[in-house]
Amino acid sequence: QLRAIEEGLEAANTDEAVAALLDRHASLQQQLEARDGYAYEHRLHVTIAGLGIPDAHLGRDVASFSGGQRTRAALARILLGGADLLLLDEPTNHLDVEATEWLETYLTSASPAVVVVSHDRHFLDAVATRTWEIADGEFEAYVGNYTQFARQRAEREARARRDFATQQAHVARTEAFIRRFERIVSQPDAEAA
Repeated sequence: QLRAIEEGLEAANTDEAVAALLDRHASLQQQLEARDGYAYEHRLHVTIAGLGIPDAHLGRDVASFSGGQRTRAALARILLGGADLLLLDEPTNHLDVEATEWLETYLTSASPAVVVVSHDRHFLDAVATRTWEIADGEFEAYVGNYTQFARQRAEREARARRDFATQQAHVARTEAFIRRFERIVSQPDAEAA
């Protein structure tokens, strides 16, 4: 639109037409700057290079890409989309080691919030600051990466086992107490003798 307005300025033949085009140009320019449009091309090249997509692929139709290349292109599109929240399901699939390391760096320095579902424990250790577990219809939140989550979960499970054992011991003592006094109450003369 900016280029079209610039071309229109050359053809404008009245002061009113020039003023209207300049106002529209200024408005679009402001929107472009607000959306970081001048840095977009640089971010595009950095992102596709980081994900292992050659610059030569920029002009190609995505339909001609392999499955792995399509996945990388889709990931690049998501990362460049400017969203406030990224939901990534197994983002390291189809990525080599270099691209995975680039993605780790990107996500740890990115401004949007990121929710990642992954089986790649090393990747989760590199990018996660909080870990959520959903199991048996229960939701648990943990602070830290995957390794910290695993340690905290093991501690929580050990604590639950200790608490259960303590509770069972208390139940057994209470039941023994009830049985003992049940006999006393049901046979008061026998106890007295």
